[in-house]
Amino acid sequence: MSAPNTAAKVNKRHAVADNLKLFATAEDQQTSDDYYTPPEFFEQLNMRFDLDVASPAGGCHWIPADNYYDQQSDGLASDWYGTVFMNPPFSHTALWGRKFVDHGCGVAIVPISRAHWFNALWANASVKLAIPHQDKSLFTFVKDGKRVGVFMPVIVAAMGDQSIDAISRIGFVR
Repeated sequence: MSAPNTAAKVNKRHAVADNLKLFATAEDQQTSDDYYTPPEFFEQLNMRFDLDVASPAGGCHWIPADNYYDQQSDGLASDWYGTVFMNPPFSHTALWGRKFVDHGCGVAIVPISRAHWFNALWANASVKLAIPHQDKSLFTFVKDGKRVGVFMPVIVAAMGDQSIDAISRIGFVR
C-alpha cells in the first residue's frame, strides 16, 4: 500500500520542480533570496557578460551584462546565450547549477553543496574560487542596501576562456 503514496510523493516533487520560477514569491516582495553581487566583484573581473540569467526586476545597473532575465522573463526557462553571469536564488540552486553546466560558458556564484548538480559543476568548471563563510574582506553580498558577509560557503565557478581569465585575476583559484 505504500507504493501509491510513494508514487504520489514523487509526482508531486516533479510537479514542484517543473513549476520552479526564478523566485518563489512575487518580485515585489522581499525574500531571503535577495542577495546581490557587489559592484567591486565586477570591477575585479573586468569583463562584460552577454546575459545576467537571474536578475532582479529591471536588472542591476552595476552588473556589466548586455541583457538580463528576471522573474518575468524567467531565466531558468529561457534560452541562454554567450557568456552568462549567474547568481541564482540559493533556495533552488539545483536546476540553475545543471543549466549552467550544460551551457558551459560564464561565471556562477553558488552555495557549496553535496548534491549531484554541485558535483557536476565541480567536475566541469575549469576554475573555482572558494569564498570563506562570513568573510567580508574578500566578498560581500548586498542585502537591503547594506553589505553583509557571505552567509554560507560559496564558490565562484568559471567556464569558458574569458571567464576563466577573469576569475583567475581575483585571487587563489583551483
